[in-house]
Amino acid sequence: RLVDAKGKSHRVIVPKGMMSDIVKPLWENKVRVTGMKVKTTVFLQDIQPSEDDTDLQTDLGLE
Repeated sequence: RLVDAKGKSHRVIVPKGMMSDIVKPLWENKVRVTGMKVKTTVFLQDIQPSEDDTDLQTDLGLE
């Protein structure tokens, strides 16, 4: 699950191979997520470190 700047939780589907190599090192950090949102689930395409709280809201269209 991913928690946005407003504290709302989002279910994220992570492709095989990304979890241990890319996602786990960023655990507990602010990140910028790029993905496809289908109903209440985000299908992860990319994840990068971020200092900006608005990144998640902008990429997921949650503003």
